[in-house]
Amino acid sequence: MNLAPLVLPATLALLLVACDAKTPQPENARKIGDAPKQTIDKVVNEANKAIEQGEARTRDAIDGNK
Repeated sequence: MNLAPLVLPATLALLLVACDAKTPQPENARKIGDAPKQTIDKVVNEANKAIEQGEARTRDAIDGNK
């Protein structure tokens, strides 16, 4: 059984894996990765504002009927 043809691809694969782990993540990639979280946070904040506004209107309506 000849292992020589497998040595070079295996060595290259190990080197690529080792180099990839040490490569710092670019700032642009980090910003792109944070975009979904920022979108969700924005929607949650807007929904909370809408709920607060609805509660205030309900309180005003109740207070106006007394």
